[in-house]
Amino acid sequence: MLRSTRTLVSLTSVTVIALGLGGCQAADQPAETAGSPDPASLSSAAPSVDAFQADGFTIGIANYSLATPYLAALNTAMEDRAAEVGVTAISTDAGGDPAQLAADVTDLLAQEVDGIIVSGGDLVNAPGVSLAMKDSQVSLVFVDRLFDSGFYNAWIGPDYSTIAWDSCDYIGSALGGRGKVATIKGGPASHPIGLLLAESFGECFAQTLPEMSLVESGELGDWTEAGGERVMNSLLAEHGDLVAVFCQNDAMCLGAQKAAADAGRTDEMIFVGVGGTPEAFEAIMAGSNFNATSLVDPDEIGEQGVNLMVTIFRREDFARNSFVPSPLVRPGNAAEYQE
Repeated sequence: MLRSTRTLVSLTSVTVIALGLGGCQAADQPAETAGSPDPASLSSAAPSVDAFQADGFTIGIANYSLATPYLAALNTAMEDRAAEVGVTAISTDAGGDPAQLAADVTDLLAQEVDGIIVSGGDLVNAPGVSLAMKDSQVSLVFVDRLFDSGFYNAWIGPDYSTIAWDSCDYIGSALGGRGKVATIKGGPASHPIGLLLAESFGECFAQTLPEMSLVESGELGDWTEAGGERVMNSLLAEHGDLVAVFCQNDAMCLGAQKAAADAGRTDEMIFVGVGGTPEAFEAIMAGSNFNATSLVDPDEIGEQGVNLMVTIFRREDFARNSFVPSPLVRPGNAAEYQE
C-alpha cells in the first residue's frame, strides 16, 4: 500500500474564489483573483476537509473508461473520499466512448447533482462535455487529465513534464552522462500523456545530456508488459550498446526488463518507469536493474479531486490548476513511499 503524499500538493495557477456552485471558466481565459492571495494559502491545492462534513451535496463522477487498474482505482478513491465527507457520489463509465461520456454528463445534470468530476483517461478533448456543461450552474472539476479546451472550474493531476525531466536527470546522473538510452512509448501517436512524456524527456535529453544518445523503436508497447517485452526485443536486436531504458509506464518496463534478462544482458543497463506500481516497487527494493519509477498515485489524485470539489461547495479559495507531485522512487527512498 502506498503512503499518502497529500501534504505535498503544489499550485500551478493563482488561487481563485469559488463564486457559487457554477460559473465554469473557459480554459483559455485567465482565472480572476479577489485581492492578493496570502502566501500561506498556497501550500496546498485542495485543503484538507477531514473535519468538514458536506452532508446534503451530491457529485457525479463521469469516467471516460474504467478499463485499466489505474482508472478503476482513481474512481474508487473518489467514491471512498466522498463517503468519508458525507457526499453522495454517482459514478458512470463511458466504456471509452466520448459520445457516451457526454451523454453521462447530461444524465448527471438531469439528476441535479451539485458538481461533476470528470476523469478523462486518454482523451485529448471532449467537446460534448463542454457543450453539456456550458450553460450549467454546476461546478466541473477535472482529475488526472485536463482537456485542451472547454469550460471548467478546476483541475488536479500529475505533472508528466516534470516526471519526464526527473527520469532524464536520474538516468544522466546514474550513468555519468554517457551512453545510449532507449525509450519505449505506449502509443498511439496521439496519446496525450505519451506525447507529453516523450516531448519532455527529449527536451531534457537534448538540453542536458550532450554526450548521450537517444534511440527508440518504431514499435509501440501498448502500455502492457507483453508490449514492453516485444519492443525491447527489437531494441536489443538493433542496439548492442544500450545502457538505459526509459518506459512510459511500469508495465512496459517490467516486460523490457524480462527481455533483457532473457537475452543475458541484465548487467548492461538500467530501467526507469512511470507509475509506482507494486510490482515496480518490488523490483526496485529488491535491488534489480529496474532502478526507478515516478509515483503517480490514483488514490491521492482521487482524494484530492473530491477535496477540491468540496472546497468549491464551501465557497472557499481554490487553485484552478494544480499538480499532485510524483516523487521519483529509487532504492534510496522507496521505503518512504511504501507501507
